[in-house]
Formats: sequence, structure tokens, C-alpha cells
Amino acid sequence: MENYFSQIQDYLDGLLSEEERQLFEKELLINKELREEIALQRKINDTIRNRIEAQEGLTALKSTLDKTQKQYFESASSADDVIVPSRNVFSFKKWGIAIGVAACLLISLNFLGIFNTGLHNVPSLPAEVTRNSDDQVLLTNAITSFNQKDFKKSIPLFSELTSAHPTSTRFQYYLALSYIGDKRWSDAIDTAVPVADGTSLYKDDAAYFIALAAWELNNESLALNYAKKVSKNSEYYKKAQRIIKKIK
Repeated sequence: MENYFSQIQDYLDGLLSEEERQLFEKELLINKELREEIALQRKINDTIRNRIEAQEGLTALKSTLDKTQKQYFESASSADDVIVPSRNVFSFKKWGIAIGVAACLLISLNFLGIFNTGLHNVPSLPAEVTRNSDDQVLLTNAITSFNQKDFKKSIPLFSELTSAHPTSTRFQYYLALSYIGDKRWSDAIDTAVPVADGTSLYKDDAAYFIALAAWELNNESLALNYAKKVSKNSEYYKKAQRIIKKIK
């Protein structure tokens, strides 16, 4: 019997051959423990990536704040050589700096996702290998554009792949994600519905993004319907529950 658990990381990284991938996804449909393990591994990968991105952002933020604070006090010292501020003015200036820095931190931390619920975050796509050389070039360009958040470029590329492989739920799902990234909510829903209503590995993920897109369009009934379809084993379950709470 093949050890599918040893293939999890290769599957997530897109390193399996087409035949291996099909066998792996077939096993996923019947193996609950394998589904739970791959969901956990995805969560670990996403957590590591988000921590790295957040740390890089905080380092840049700290450097900017340090420079701003230094420039301010240098200019303040120069001004104080000419005019001595009163106690009240100095107090206001001091608290003004504190409030400004605090506001800057809150805005920046929210931008980095520390206070953000992350409902709109689309996942990074793993590099994948296909047997067809023409498809490989197209897929590589599509995934690269998507991961660079150039969704206007990834949309036509994934559309071409979907047209060439109409039964591929993977390409349909990637196209739907591109529409989400570009905030084309209606197109995302139309593309993702067949995936969410099917039995593929991507059905839970597709259901979540349909719920998100429907919520953006103020279609609460559709959003609620698909948010409830996201299973507890999905990495998007908690986010789907947030959408449900927002609606209720």
C-alpha cells in the first residue's frame, strides 16, 4: 500500500506527477486522516509565511518611525533655540507625538494583518509540474503572476488553462482565486460554484471564497449558504464562521 502521508509536502509544493497527483486526490476523498493532516500542514506553511512577512513589515516600520522621530526632535531642538515654548505648548507637543506614533503603529499593524481578520487573504499557489510542456509554461506564468498579486495577468492565463482542461477543478479554483484577488466577485462566484458543489479537494476552499464574494455583494443568503458548507476540517472553517457571525 502506498504511503500517501509521505507525499503531503510534495503535493503542496506541486512536485507530484500528474498521475501521482490524481492518485493522491483520489485517496483524499476517502481518507479523513489524510485530509486532516494536509489541512494541518497547509496551516503550518501559511503561519510560517505570515510570520516572516509580518516580521519584515515590522522591521521596516520600526526603521521608519525611528527616522521620523529623530527628524522631529532635531527640528524641535533647532526651533527651541529661537523660541522657548511654554509648559502647556510643550505638553501638547509631547502628547501629540505619542498619539501620532500610536496611530501610525495601529494603522501599520492593521495593514500587516495583526489586527486584520484576514478574510480577504488569498493563499499563495505552489509551483506545479505538468507533463505538457506548453501547459507548463502557461501554468508557471499564471502561478508566478498570481503570487505577485498581478491578478489581471493571471486571470487570462488561468482562463486559457481552464478552457484547455474543462474538467480540471484545480484550474477552475485558481481562476476563481484570481477573480477574488481582482475583486471581481460575480465572476469568482460563477467560477467557484461548480468546484464547491463537487467532490474535489478544493470544494471547502471554493465554498469559503464564494461566501466571501457573496458577502461583498450583499447577497447574505448565498454567503450564508456556502459559509455553512465549509467543513470543520478546512483551514477556512474559522473564517467562514466569522462571515456567518457578521451576517447574523
